[in-house]
Amino acid sequence: MIFLNVITFIIISVISLYITNIISQKFNLFDYPDKKKIHLVKTPNIGGLAIIAPIILSFSIYNYSNEILMIFSLSIVVILIGFVDDLINFRAVTKLSLIAIPVIIFVYNISDVQSLGSFLIYDLTLGNFGFIFAFMCMLLLINATNYMDGIDGLISLLAIISFFGMISLIPKNDWNSLIPILCFLSVFLFFNLGIFPKQFLGDSGSLGVGFLLSSFSIYYTQVFDYINPAIIIWFLAFYVFEFLTINIIRIKNKQSVFKKDLNFIFNILEKKVGKLNTLLFCCILKIFFLINGYSFNFFELHDFSILVFIIYFFIYLSIRIKYNIKEL
Repeated sequence: MIFLNVITFIIISVISLYITNIISQKFNLFDYPDKKKIHLVKTPNIGGLAIIAPIILSFSIYNYSNEILMIFSLSIVVILIGFVDDLINFRAVTKLSLIAIPVIIFVYNISDVQSLGSFLIYDLTLGNFGFIFAFMCMLLLINATNYMDGIDGLISLLAIISFFGMISLIPKNDWNSLIPILCFLSVFLFFNLGIFPKQFLGDSGSLGVGFLLSSFSIYYTQVFDYINPAIIIWFLAFYVFEFLTINIIRIKNKQSVFKKDLNFIFNILEKKVGKLNTLLFCCILKIFFLINGYSFNFFELHDFSILVFIIYFFIYLSIRIKYNIKEL
């Protein structure tokens, strides 16, 4: 049954992505190159809308809980916000304010973050601070995922690795919620790399994927304790490290955190070693973080996971600052 469902989601993903490509061509919906982007030709950029089709199809295939139905419904709202942003280019504050609405609905109706795990004999509980912490974490991860949409194939590969990390630690009965997402992202990779008609996710896709990543991370650690909070952070480490680092660098350079630039790690690496090697490096780094998470989980070293995570961040930050360039 799983195999048949996978084939079904792959087929609907291919069809929906061809449809978005046709719509892009018909209505002139393209991402145009400029000095702050690395692509050289206009490219259809509403591929993110296509993920709505497998999500809606999954409603008729699986008997989802009300919480999962709400997560997917809110993700569609985020996708549509991203689509409108691609059309009219919201100001950063406006986009954040709009995304905050489905995030607040999720945190209020499904779950905040009450526990970060434990360290030695101390339980890292958040109490009344859990709501605002969840809210801020979701906004951070949604924007961090959006940051990764800067080189062909990267956002799909990183998200696939993250969701596979989750699926490996949750019960088989709960795979149903992630299968449609994984199928779509795997299919989209062929479009994004130009094997099929090339197109981008656009903000509709990158913001939608970020919302799904953040909401399922909270869902599987707080609503169900399938994954320890001190372990899930490793599945998201690359997003978080790069997001915090790039903004620290901007502040250090006395720039606005909303200023677009090409100082991301993948832009710097692509200029030096090429696109394929950059994708390979980023995926290896992502898998390295996952291996750390699996190791802490296997040996039940949850107490030290957060501490090591913080140490890794400062190592990452120091290396990025050392090799950062002000402008490509």
